[in-house]
Amino acid sequence: MVTTLKRLYACCLWSPKSRTVPSAAISGGGHGVAAVVLCLFLAAGLIGEASGAGEVGTGPLSSPGPRAFPTASTTGLPSGVTLTPSGDIIVTKAGTVLSNLDVRGQIWVRAENVTIQNCKITSDNYYGVRIDHGLKGVTVKNCEIDGQGQVLNGIGGAGTFVGNNIYGCENGINIEGNVATKIEGNYIHNFLNNEGGHFDGIQIFGDNANVEVVHNTIINDGSPNGVSAIFVANTFGAVSNVNIHDNYFSGGGFPLYFDGTKSSAAITGVSWHDNYVVKGGYGYEYIRADSQGHKPASSNNIMVANGVPPAQAPDKYSGGTPISAPAKKASRPPAITD
Repeated sequence: MVTTLKRLYACCLWSPKSRTVPSAAISGGGHGVAAVVLCLFLAAGLIGEASGAGEVGTGPLSSPGPRAFPTASTTGLPSGVTLTPSGDIIVTKAGTVLSNLDVRGQIWVRAENVTIQNCKITSDNYYGVRIDHGLKGVTVKNCEIDGQGQVLNGIGGAGTFVGNNIYGCENGINIEGNVATKIEGNYIHNFLNNEGGHFDGIQIFGDNANVEVVHNTIINDGSPNGVSAIFVANTFGAVSNVNIHDNYFSGGGFPLYFDGTKSSAAITGVSWHDNYVVKGGYGYEYIRADSQGHKPASSNNIMVANGVPPAQAPDKYSGGTPISAPAKKASRPPAITD
């Protein structure tokens, strides 16, 4: 969770390194050798209703057949990838593809239709990957992002974020900008901020629409600072059409968090369903309606006091085989099972 001031600051922050980066399609920001290498690559190609209540499972990426919830072994860098060292990168050329890079710094996307894939990003900046508001067609996939306890948002922006292993950050993914976004198959865990902070797996804080969050594993183990696995609020404006389903959520105060009191803006069309939810420090879901009484639609979520690991949890979306003694389903208010 991040305050308004912090969010506004994050939106306009230029790191000392970034200030020095020339206005080029890609720059290494003081890492001249990396910039040359990258050019060669381009040439080649949270008082309210707190509930311990709820009610099923998650999904595959593109591979056929059963697949368990994401873990470290199924996300991040594909095996056998050889990485090329790089420093900070600013992308200003539409259609750029960044692949197989070991980035020591931040990637700042300032152009549309940019793809970042098969990269390891180790950052001490405000972001691992920063995407300017309003940009369309940005994809981050199969990357490992290590925030080292310094990064506010592993990924900040909108786009398609698939198969990433994100850790060491205050927040895994912060959706910024009113652009359709899909977040699928990511593993977000081991939250860390060396100065404290309030940890959220995914933040949807306003001026957002048409978001799907599907088949991710989010384990908010950052006690006592963990707030949620996913947090929906109207801090910065209206939110609409958010589908949160078939995920593994664990930890924080409440894994599922909905706060419509941050402003007068409406939060409409939000649903969370078919998720496997392990109880947080205070409960399963925290809900405060917006000024018009809107709340999330909640159904078919499995709520368990003590969950099994992601690889063993029932995963109907992907066709996975349920565990031998699955948590019981129940209608609201549901029973809580171990």
